[in-house]
Amino acid sequence: MKIVKQYNSGFTLVELIVITGILVLCGGVIASIIFNTLRGSKKSANTNAVTQNGNFALSSITEVVNKADGIVSTCNNTSSKILLLSSSKTNTVYTISCIGETNINISQSNQATGIPIGLPVSLLSPGVRLSDNSCSLKCTQAVPNITGAISPNPFIKPLIEISFVLTDLDRSTAADTRAQATFRTSVLMRSYEP
Repeated sequence: MKIVKQYNSGFTLVELIVITGILVLCGGVIASIIFNTLRGSKKSANTNAVTQNGNFALSSITEVVNKADGIVSTCNNTSSKILLLSSSKTNTVYTISCIGETNINISQSNQATGIPIGLPVSLLSPGVRLSDNSCSLKCTQAVPNITGAISPNPFIKPLIEISFVLTDLDRSTAADTRAQATFRTSVLMRSYEP
């Protein structure tokens, strides 16, 4: 009679530990790839929101400057947080302001009575705000004189310079998903009448 040895086919403890280690390593690599992709997607969404808000604010301010034909505030080549422009055609005063260092507003009022026309329009969505002390509205209506000094000239069309920095209000703690952008433009008041 022949004695047949039976071997239990199965895995040894060492083989199970090796396979588990390989699976954990592959899972970690896949999780890292997914995490980095999602973080990049969040950064892209934040950057897109900041860019859209900044471009909308610049185009809205440019539109108001193009409508205006006069300046109510002083045009002395210094930065301020409020700029007052007027339109004699529509009898309107436009106020462009950086209110509370968090938002940019445009409001209208009747030039003769000073009564507001509608509510102020906020140019930024709730998820975006101005960076601290970054908003600058500057009116320049001057030319260099013979000595090189700049002297005001009320017959020159004013140049309105707008500058601000926007940041998103992402509540995440990851600094690499936050977005910030600087916006600048200069607009010549084409309709200006001294």
